[in-house]
Amino acid sequence: RIGTFAWRVQAIAQNGQPIGQFSDREEFTLRPVSRQFALGVFGDSIMHGGGAISNAPSDFTYSLHAYFKTPARELARGGDTSGTTLGRFERDVVAFSPRMLIILTGTNSLRGGVEADEVINDLAEIAGKCRRNKIVPVFLTLPPINPERIRQVFHEPSAPGWQAEMQKVNRYILENLPHLDVAPLFADNHGVIPPYWATDGLHPDAKAKKAIGKLINQADLTVFK
Repeated sequence: RIGTFAWRVQAIAQNGQPIGQFSDREEFTLRPVSRQFALGVFGDSIMHGGGAISNAPSDFTYSLHAYFKTPARELARGGDTSGTTLGRFERDVVAFSPRMLIILTGTNSLRGGVEADEVINDLAEIAGKCRRNKIVPVFLTLPPINPERIRQVFHEPSAPGWQAEMQKVNRYILENLPHLDVAPLFADNHGVIPPYWATDGLHPDAKAKKAIGKLINQADLTVFK
C-alpha cells in the first residue's frame, strides 16, 4: 500500500471489444505513516468516495474523513453490505488497530431487500468484534435514500419496504449501540434524502459529508470510551 500508483480506464462491450480510447493516466502516491491512527472510518461508499453520481476514494472532497479534525484511517469499501463489512473486519480493521472506529453500513443491504433483523445482527457482531479487539465503536444512523433518484441515475430499483426496515435499524442503533444520530439531518418531509444532499439519491454529496464531519467534530467522543 506504499508507493506511487497509476490507473486508466477503457469501456469494454459485452463481446469484449473496446469502446473508445483509454482515459488519461492518473497517478496518486501513498506514503508510509509512522504512527497509529486513533480513528478509523468503516463501512461502504457512503463513508468514502460516493457523492454526486459517485466518485473515487482518491477524491477527498467526497470522503467523510476529509472533514475530521482528527486524522483518520480510511477503511470503508464501496458496494459493501452489512454482511461484507462484517466479513472483512479482521483483515481491514484489526490489521490497523484504530482506537476508535466510526461505522456506517447496511444501506446497500436494505435497499436491496435484506430485512432489518439481518442488518441488526451484523451491526451487533461488528460491535462485539470491536470490543473484543479493544476498539471503541461509534455507529452512525443510516441517512435515508431517494429511490426515484437511484432509479434515474443507476437504473436500479429499491426494495419497497426500505423505509420501514431502515427505521428499525436506526432505532436499534439509537437504543443499543454507541452512536451519533446523523439521519435526521438529511430527511425531507417524505422521509427521503433530497437531491440537494445526494445528487444520485444514495451517496451524500460533499456538503453532506461536511455536515456529518462537523457533527462528529463537535461531539464529545470521549463519552464512548
